[in-house]
Amino acid sequence: EVSLTSIDSECGPPPDWARRYKRETNKTRLKRLRIGYVLALLNVLLDAYGFLLTKKYGKGLSTWEINLVRMGFAAVLMFFISVVMRSCECVKRMTRRQRRSVTIVESGSASGSRGNSSRPSLTSSVTFGTSDGEEWYRMPRMRLRSWLTVSMGVLFVTFLTPALSNYAVFQLSLAFAVTLISVTPLFTLPLAWLMKGEIP
Repeated sequence: EVSLTSIDSECGPPPDWARRYKRETNKTRLKRLRIGYVLALLNVLLDAYGFLLTKKYGKGLSTWEINLVRMGFAAVLMFFISVVMRSCECVKRMTRRQRRSVTIVESGSASGSRGNSSRPSLTSSVTFGTSDGEEWYRMPRMRLRSWLTVSMGVLFVTFLTPALSNYAVFQLSLAFAVTLISVTPLFTLPLAWLMKGEIP
């Protein structure tokens, strides 16, 4: 039995699921949801542990210095992963190109030895581009307005929010500060209603 859930629903498949797999069975959906729940729980646990480490070992640092350590390490790590993945992609493309050229030469030699004047159609299927869609380790191609919008989101969410959260962790008890931070999704309900017209 096949169960295809809408992409816009809460438990729907990822946006590129239809392009890759065409359909989603109940078994595949349950597996995907279980993995998602486990990763979400792991994310919460690691987040809480990160606040504990910050509270315990970050007393000599300001909130901006803590942000620099966190975001700087994340930026360096993401840059390193991107370089490694691009290098692997380049090696795979070169290997694919060499194999296809060898196959074309061998097919041409075989057809010539048979006295067939027509060339094989293998050259028409040779493509050296990347796979469909942008790879996850590449920067997306967007317009300037989209980049400005994303940059504003990065400024508020990735920069100011952790800075204020770190400041609150040192001013309040750890449990109380983390509890207040965890109610953030509740404020998205009225914002989504006012800005996008989504009724909760």
